[in-house]
Amino acid sequence: MDSAPELSDLQKSIQQYLAKHKIEEILSDILNSLAHNQDEKPLIYMIKYLSSLCTQQDLKDNGITVTGTFSSPNLAIPYPQFDLTQKNLFKTYLTPEIFLGIKNKRTSRFNSLRELIDIAFQHENHPIGIFAPDGDTYSIFSPLFNPILQDLNKHLNLKDFSYLEHVKANEIKESNFKFNPIYSSFLQSFTIKIKRNVANYAYNVSMDAPEREEVNQKLLSAIRKLDTKMIGIFPIGIDIE
Repeated sequence: MDSAPELSDLQKSIQQYLAKHKIEEILSDILNSLAHNQDEKPLIYMIKYLSSLCTQQDLKDNGITVTGTFSSPNLAIPYPQFDLTQKNLFKTYLTPEIFLGIKNKRTSRFNSLRELIDIAFQHENHPIGIFAPDGDTYSIFSPLFNPILQDLNKHLNLKDFSYLEHVKANEIKESNFKFNPIYSSFLQSFTIKIKRNVANYAYNVSMDAPEREEVNQKLLSAIRKLDTKMIGIFPIGIDIE
């Protein structure tokens, strides 16, 4: 049996472009939503649908004005078929009922249940198996996240969910850092690892390279403004995990 022909560089570039901007998923969602709503003006419906995936500022910057109401989308997201021989919290709590209740929701950064499922497949053997791509995820998809958080709270005996809060890069305070000048006699550099999420940015699990670099620079800038003896002594590195 002949194998599939190897893609050319141009074809690979096209595939990467379409995947990066989620074009195929968007077109599938438009057609699925249009078929579900059967709007009398399908072209207008599709224009409104596409505008709902843009920020008002992006529309304004490009001279686009779209008014009027837009009915809820019906996203083309199938119920995931996980390997249930090794269960985790995501697989346990994403029941068909929960799935149908949150399937058509999107966050302010346009993340949907599709992104949560994609991330879950990438971490299928993780004991929790679910990671938020942005700050709105916890509230928009609360029917899924709340029972998982309650389960974690039960096992970890946490008093609250404050560990989910994020920080703003321009609100880093000197009190966040404790440094003894005596270390300067033998330290040459140090690295700060960021395990928390930064407000108004994608969360680490879904952050792309340009945004990651922007967060790096903002954090470095904020740290360098601190009135502390450690700044200026050593080279500083930021490692976002």
